[in-house]
Amino acid sequence: MLFGRQRGSGESIWDIKKHIGYVSPEMHRSYIKNIPAIDIVASGFFDSIGLYLTPNDDQRAVCEEWLKTFEMGGLRDKSFVKLSSGEQRLLLLARAFVKDPDLLVLDEPFHGLDCYNKERARAVIEAFCRRPDKTMIYVTHYERELPRCVDKKWCYKNMHRNRKFRTTMNTYKLYQVDAFAEKLFTGNPAAVCPLDSWISDDLLQKIAMENNLAETAFTSAGATGTKSDGLRRTPR
Repeated sequence: MLFGRQRGSGESIWDIKKHIGYVSPEMHRSYIKNIPAIDIVASGFFDSIGLYLTPNDDQRAVCEEWLKTFEMGGLRDKSFVKLSSGEQRLLLLARAFVKDPDLLVLDEPFHGLDCYNKERARAVIEAFCRRPDKTMIYVTHYERELPRCVDKKWCYKNMHRNRKFRTTMNTYKLYQVDAFAEKLFTGNPAAVCPLDSWISDDLLQKIAMENNLAETAFTSAGATGTKSDGLRRTPR
């Protein structure tokens, strides 16, 4: 049985997706749509990247409620591409919840969120999963981010990859900072990685992608040339 229906009884992939709410870093990277925030949330009803069908009044009302739940009501008409990375991630989380799915699949849902929004999103997830007949698959690199409702864990360790990194790569320090902010735990999270000397652009990009923050800046005290040569910024 799959969502109350016998498997192989003629269900389509769209029949199955009706029961699933989903968000991931890959979705975030590919979701580059110049449409209002509320339409991003509404696209969850149709499992589309972008909004190509018109939501009815009831669906619009549900979208409004989820925007309020994530404290995003004031951004309902703002273009998705003009929002910060953290605001975009919150909208995609609201999109995952909007159709009241039986199954939530959340792949690194807190990437790009500051501490306040991580706790707020965690509270929403926990409240949702306390309801009957709700299931969640939660993927993260950081066990401390797991919602308290998680009661079964599976830890995957790629030992070959770890050994390779130990023997062929140096250890680099990484600092997470609050960008565009005057107060702690506000603004947009970003990363700074100080280097003794420059490493390859390919490795810089891989480190930035692993962080999945809006921006990772690399500095090198040993850089030659002008002062501006000592800083490289790498988008995720």
